[in-house]
Amino acid sequence: MNKTAFIIKTDEITRQLKNVLSLVPNSRTIPILSNLLLELTKDNKLVITATNTLTTITLSVDIDVQGDIGELRRIAAPAVAFYNAISSISSPQAEIVIGGDYSLDITAFGEEYKIAGVDPTIYPTAKQVMTDIKRKVAKNILIRAIDSTLFATAKVEMRPQLQGVLLTQEEKRITFVATETHKLAKFSYELECASNEEQSDLILPRETLSIMKNILSLGDASKDVVIQNDNENICLSFDNYIINTRLISGKFPNYKPIIPKDNPIKITINRDMFLRTVQNIATFVSGQTEIISLALNGDCVTVSANGAGDCMNGSKKIACTHSGEDMIIGFNSTFLRECLSAIKSDFVSMEFSHPNRAALIMPAKDDKEQSKEDLLILLMPVDLGNLR
Repeated sequence: MNKTAFIIKTDEITRQLKNVLSLVPNSRTIPILSNLLLELTKDNKLVITATNTLTTITLSVDIDVQGDIGELRRIAAPAVAFYNAISSISSPQAEIVIGGDYSLDITAFGEEYKIAGVDPTIYPTAKQVMTDIKRKVAKNILIRAIDSTLFATAKVEMRPQLQGVLLTQEEKRITFVATETHKLAKFSYELECASNEEQSDLILPRETLSIMKNILSLGDASKDVVIQNDNENICLSFDNYIINTRLISGKFPNYKPIIPKDNPIKITINRDMFLRTVQNIATFVSGQTEIISLALNGDCVTVSANGAGDCMNGSKKIACTHSGEDMIIGFNSTFLRECLSAIKSDFVSMEFSHPNRAALIMPAKDDKEQSKEDLLILLMPVDLGNLR
């Protein structure tokens, strides 16, 4: 019976395959999706593909082919079994043999695994992006963009557009926006080259961006990601990965009018101290409301929370730079922690106009470490009621 054999580097493929595996669904309705597609190329590479029909990830790794590849170049193998076998091998290399009956024999020094594969011809094929237009964004910029916006996407069933991140580009400025009505995050960056092509608004799915962030974190973060898109799909290529995902259809909400322009009350505060205080005081909030209050008074902010009745409460004063009137405003403690966690500068600025109107949170203006970046977070307040 005809066979094809090749050698892989177990450590390398295990590290890279781990993130790809997170895309594989446990699908009983479409069993083939629980498999990985393994393909051998003529230039001695193993191309591994995973898909959930919405998103497809392709990983290419170098291999050492033993003899002639022959006709057995493709096989669909159970994803979890394949990963478990490769990751459990202690030897730096392993031999994989594809049999004519769609079987995989994986052997290393003192270790043997046999996996039953399936016919690869029924494996879904990713829809190709029909465009030659390309733009490049550094990996580290995309990582920061995802980190800065993903928390603001809707995590429950709402309008599909709110379960993704909007991507737009005007000349040199590339912008990412996410909102779920209570909070909004807008990250923008000035690229080296302007775009001469007319760019449509693109909405990328939250789940795809979460997986992509983990993959982008591997390797050299300064390298570029090549982005191509049409009206239905977007393709991102970097290192030895290709991520192809279907865009969320529909129109993203017009977010610009809801960003308040006139905010006379401003504070600047140490981010780490503020975040730790909010986290600590949040342990005293009522489980139903999660309300935390900020009392702006002079050169300090008092963070406080009340639990059920009068038997649970906590408060702490922290120093800040304050301009404008004194004010008391309430926020959902979880939302406030998420907003502060998305900012990486040493100090944060908050701007207010009224206790019932949205507040703006951003890196402090004097923090110029990332001058090309702009991060703006909007957070809606909550009514303090009788907690004032």
